[in-house]
Amino acid sequence: MDFSDALTALRRGKKVSRGIWHASGDVHAGAVIELVGQHRAEGHDIMPMLMMSWPGSAVMRPFAGANWDLLAEDWEVAGE
Repeated sequence: MDFSDALTALRRGKKVSRGIWHASGDVHAGAVIELVGQHRAEGHDIMPMLMMSWPGSAVMRPFAGANWDLLAEDWEVAGE
C-alpha cells in the first residue's frame, strides 16, 4: 500500500511498517510507526504525531518521513 493508505490505517489505530524495514541489517529493521495522540512532554502539550519504535525497546522517536518513505508503495499494517 502507499503512504496514503498507511495514514488511513494509522488514524484507525493500527501500526504500520515498510516492507524494506524487514531486511536484517537495515537501520530501521523491525521498526513500526504509530500515531500518538495529544500528550504532555516536558510541560508542553504535544499534538498528535507519528512516532517510530522498535521491538524490545521502550524508546520512541518522532517519524519525519523522507521523500522515499512518503512515495514508497511497500507500506503494510504491522502484524498482518
